Amino acid sequence: MSDDRSIRDIRIEKLHRMREMGHDPFAIERFEITRSAQQMLDRFESLEGEKVSYAGRVVSYRLMGKAGFAHVSDGDAKIQVYFRKDDLGESAWEIYNLLDIGDHIGITGRLDKTKTGEKTIFADSLVALSKSLQPLPIGKTREVKDAEGNVVGEERWYELEDTEQRYRHRHLDLITNPGARAMLLNRARITTAVRHYFDSQGYLEVETPMLQLQAGGAAARPFTTHFNAYEMDVKLRISLELYLKRIICGDVPKVYEIGRVFRNEGVSNRHSPEFTMVEFYEAYANLEDMMTRMEECFKFVMLEVFGTATVGVLDFSKPWKRVDLLSEIESHTGLTQSDLANIGSAVKRAKELDVPGKAQKLGGFIDLKKENNLGGFIEKLLEVFVEPTLQEPTFVIGYPIETSPLAKKDPNRPGFTRRFEGYMLGRELCNAFSEINDPIDQRERFEDQLDQAKKGNDDAQLIDEDFIYALECGMPPTGGCGFGLDRMAMLLTGAEQIREVLMFPTMRPEKKHDG
Repeated sequence: MSDDRSIRDIRIEKLHRMREMGHDPFAIERFEITRSAQQMLDRFESLEGEKVSYAGRVVSYRLMGKAGFAHVSDGDAKIQVYFRKDDLGESAWEIYNLLDIGDHIGITGRLDKTKTGEKTIFADSLVALSKSLQPLPIGKTREVKDAEGNVVGEERWYELEDTEQRYRHRHLDLITNPGARAMLLNRARITTAVRHYFDSQGYLEVETPMLQLQAGGAAARPFTTHFNAYEMDVKLRISLELYLKRIICGDVPKVYEIGRVFRNEGVSNRHSPEFTMVEFYEAYANLEDMMTRMEECFKFVMLEVFGTATVGVLDFSKPWKRVDLLSEIESHTGLTQSDLANIGSAVKRAKELDVPGKAQKLGGFIDLKKENNLGGFIEKLLEVFVEPTLQEPTFVIGYPIETSPLAKKDPNRPGFTRRFEGYMLGRELCNAFSEINDPIDQRERFEDQLDQAKKGNDDAQLIDEDFIYALECGMPPTGGCGFGLDRMAMLLTGAEQIREVLMFPTMRPEKKHDG
């Protein structure tokens, strides 16, 4: 007769048996730990012979007659534990026999080495602290040999390789994949280090509303929801900017926020509709001060989290490269500053230089028939021709006024603003301005954006009257900058996908299959 019990059924039966023995693993509230696995491994020579108390998850397990081994992990490291019936006693030995991969246990024992030289805890007591009712994903196996080299069994090592399941069930990823675990934990440490940097520079951390009547501060489509208590529709914020600048208007000279923002747009290797922004604003500072802050911040974070200022080809110990946007476009396309004086001359000259053909060779796409906005065309040229070449940390300076509605005009270059974007490894990382503090100029910019919206630009920013009112009450000269914390984490940890540094990325619901 076949056994139709599932793995879960069998494990529940083991749990019942533990409870019959008077040992309910889920009833235990606390277990005293004297050493972590890493401490024991790193300091083993000086600790050898010491009695230790340790707890963690069983990640490998094998039974050999009246003795057995397990590797027990506390998350950061694992150590081998040796169990012997004569040392444990009848009751604890039966508990050992009822264990499965994934269970949490607590043990006490003496630190020593096995005959093969492996650092081991020789257990003299054992308690089960939780029972894993689901099996961990099976990965690799390896042969187990005795002291004479004879194969005496096989040991399972658990690993989750399916990418979608890793993102969907992140707890399994954290348990089974050390590389993914390190990347996610370092992302959390990066967040902490960013906070330490701005705190050390005298910035005040604040919180601003996530639900807003009007989502502004960026060119993006918002998510919309309904506020039942007030019977009104509201939007999830797409930026932190306008509220933070209101605080500057309140004579708080340095503010920053690390916060979630939401943009109802596409998903890619570098884009997630829900992501974390860092924005900081400093009164009486300008664009160049913001460059210094970004350089210092990256160097500070690298040293605090990784103990070095370099990662791969990126060296944050030296100043970032500074380049002019139009000069870079000219060097890659042949389009000069005079060619880009207006949209008509820009499109005409781009056609003569076969810019669309050059873009196609690079894997980009430019349709000159659809280009009717000079600022948008210039930024398209930047995206296709310039961005991929910006490998070392670089500030690209001088952006067109049409696409920079919150940046001060450049007094030395009509039609352009005091704005930069930061790039490295071909990826945009940050966006900064010498901020507009002239309320009349700001209203005119918003009105221009309103005209663009009427012409079909869904990303255009609307007029925010409350923000204009704050400016009319007076805002000092201010420098401001925002950068994506997720992209920062990608660059510093080497992640290729933004989901690698998001603990719980949004996923489509799994399809349920009948039968």
